[in-house]
Amino acid sequence: MSALNLVKREASLAADAYRQSLLANPEFLLVASGRVEAACVLLAEVDREIVGMIDVSERPGGIEVEGLFVKTAWWRRGIGRALMEEALARFSDAWGPEMQVIVSPDAEGFYQACGFISHKETSTLFGPAILMRRFASVLPKPTAHP
Repeated sequence: MSALNLVKREASLAADAYRQSLLANPEFLLVASGRVEAACVLLAEVDREIVGMIDVSERPGGIEVEGLFVKTAWWRRGIGRALMEEALARFSDAWGPEMQVIVSPDAEGFYQACGFISHKETSTLFGPAILMRRFASVLPKPTAHP
């Protein structure tokens, strides 16, 4: 679990938007107890090193992204997008086709590039945020090979 907490902490503190609030509330820099055991956390590994993770939960009509975290040295290499695609592939049939996430304004462009649409402005404990949504059909389904 400590490797996951390091990934979450590094990625969370990389942007300025919420850094001070997160440092004042360090419990939010930890992966919640039981999330991995509940199979709600998917990992990205490179050479046996955890470089990213996505934490999802079921919501009415689909998937809630509780958090997407990638080590900064691995940003802009498709890891975050691959984690989202894997979460959609793994959970959308059972939970529903819509994926939803609440993001800091700093992350809006990344999520738009991944097919999310800004739904409405909102706020979190840490400051202003944006509710974004995307449907599984935005990405092509993988094709089966004989």
